[in-house]
Amino acid sequence: MLKIALMSRWNAACGTSLYGELIGRELMKRGYDLFILAPSNDDKLTLESDEEEVKRCYSIYRFGWTEVEKELDPGPFLNLDYNLFIAQGFRFITSMDQFREIYPKIKEKAKTIYVVHERTLSSSPFAEFDWDMLVCFDERYKKVVSEAIGEEKCRIIPYPYYPVVKGEMKEARGKLNLPQDKRIILSFGWRIEDYIPLLPIIEEVNEEFPLTYLVVADPRVAPKLDEMAEKSFVELRHEVPSTERLYTYLHASDCLLLHRKDVGKREVVLSSVVHMCLGSLTPIVTTATRYVEMLENEVIKYSILYELKDKLIRIFENSDFVKRTIEEAERHVKENSAERIVDEYVRLFDSLLAK
Repeated sequence: MLKIALMSRWNAACGTSLYGELIGRELMKRGYDLFILAPSNDDKLTLESDEEEVKRCYSIYRFGWTEVEKELDPGPFLNLDYNLFIAQGFRFITSMDQFREIYPKIKEKAKTIYVVHERTLSSSPFAEFDWDMLVCFDERYKKVVSEAIGEEKCRIIPYPYYPVVKGEMKEARGKLNLPQDKRIILSFGWRIEDYIPLLPIIEEVNEEFPLTYLVVADPRVAPKLDEMAEKSFVELRHEVPSTERLYTYLHASDCLLLHRKDVGKREVVLSSVVHMCLGSLTPIVTTATRYVEMLENEVIKYSILYELKDKLIRIFENSDFVKRTIEEAERHVKENSAERIVDEYVRLFDSLLAK
């Protein structure tokens, strides 16, 4: 019988946790035995308590900490009953020396899979381990990994999307005590200072379409946002919302604004925020970077700031433009659902265990 151990962040506000939860919860829904081996010191948790399957047993890097914990409890890795081991997110782990010591014993009891989120091979030490298979999200990731490790150990399985959850704008605004008579642009996260250069553009749009720029920021970045807080059209809230509350924010908004600096040409990335939020069917406006280069009409891209102004105005005045974007977003989310992606994982499991 297939029993799985998943080494991943869990119930946390980050991309590896989102991925782990989408795959893991679908596997549990299908009746698979799943143990989650998660960090014991994660400071981005979105829930107060975990499911009984979660064992928190190693340390990771934490936001703004100068002292780094390096702890790993080998017990769950060595004593739990599993024959398939899936890991991801090695760039966060501080206790890698301890993991190196126990990995040969993990290999003795289980087939091993590593899910590659890393931008480059040098981003983390995952490539030094002998994995039975490396899962890559698309051809870009496979190209980077296979150059060093070989194609025979690489399998493309796409990153799934959070499912479509529809909501009613008026109701969502009522729950959040937001104005019913203004446009609302939403941004959230902990890199909010990157959005400060956008304020003059948003202020210009505000002159044509009265709006609220709703910014939901991680409380730890509050000292960096004084300039933003001074703007009358900005509503700044300091919280790390649960998924349910985040979707209420999304349903209350006319669009989600994502502004990311691009990465180097040799780096491979995707946007976990897009994978998290596209299913809200709230239009996503984002910089045209490598984070979204695999997407087309599912999101609305801009390259320069005045192009952003044009896109926001089109959203506010052109219902057909918004309708087309939402239709493409819904189609794409359903085509890349957790159910479909886990089907591909099950085929991979079967092939590995048959060897």
